Amino acid sequence: MLISSTPSFKALDVTHVRFRVNDFEKAATFLGDFGFGIHKDTTSTGIPCIYGVGSGSEPFSYVAEQGENGFIGFGFKMQARDQFEALAKKQQSEIIDFAAPGGGHCFTLTDPNGYQIEVIWRDSPAVTEANKGVSRTEDYNMNASFSRINEVVRVEKGPCPVRRLGHVVLHVQELAVSENWYHENFGLIPSDRIYREHQDDILGLFMRCNLGSTPTDHHSLFLIGDGTTGHNHSAFEVNDWDDVMRGHDYLEKQGYTPHWGIGKHYLGSQVFDYWVDPFGFVVEHFTDSDKFDASHPPGLEPVDELLDVQWGPNHPEKNKPGNK
Repeated sequence: MLISSTPSFKALDVTHVRFRVNDFEKAATFLGDFGFGIHKDTTSTGIPCIYGVGSGSEPFSYVAEQGENGFIGFGFKMQARDQFEALAKKQQSEIIDFAAPGGGHCFTLTDPNGYQIEVIWRDSPAVTEANKGVSRTEDYNMNASFSRINEVVRVEKGPCPVRRLGHVVLHVQELAVSENWYHENFGLIPSDRIYREHQDDILGLFMRCNLGSTPTDHHSLFLIGDGTTGHNHSAFEVNDWDDVMRGHDYLEKQGYTPHWGIGKHYLGSQVFDYWVDPFGFVVEHFTDSDKFDASHPPGLEPVDELLDVQWGPNHPEKNKPGNK
């Protein structure tokens, strides 16, 4: 149960994930093949890094620092400057200039599992060099609605342009502790709780930002309370189904390792495609996610619903001997 139902601080959205990688050039090649624009720079401490740039409003969605392979954390942007400053004061965190594309201000929190959470505020939208990858722009002809007349579709081959970070999935040691921390500090609310065999044995939790009457993604964060820590996967939104498919074809031809997909989730309803990057991290292309406003009540679903698909291949766990 959450300690507080009315937190003072509310995040607007997740912004980026941050990793360390031991092969800088291999990381840049993969990120380009995955659909990011590439911007090479250094961190505020002089560490070489790569920013993966999407075509959405965020100046970057992915950061890879030179170092021993590992997941560092992710970012949130806040809904209001006064909340940003009040949260920093509450957590006794120093606000600094954000030394990254787009600038702004930032402070860093450490969550109960050791993940580094970069909290960001910009007084005005960032002016950055957006990813200029070509994406399909034609309307769809579906059922009796024909928006594309006397025009043909030609899907360009190559990487599918990433738009933005959609969600992060993390393993946590104590689910209730992590749920409370993200609710108290960022106002996240539950979309679906996932149980094992009994409804009181909660394994996981989908959480979304609370934007009141404004719809937002079914989840920005999914926590797996299995007593461990670590990155499960990060998911990046693309424009449409054609982009998911052409991204899959391109990554397959480049020799990367597929993980799961293409398919359609039950929880969140996304059309998804998961891949393993050269460092063992799982990343996802997705499109067509459910959108909820704050009035939508949380669901309670069995783990089979989490791993099952509306269409597409079984989750890798279900393909193991002894699993159905």
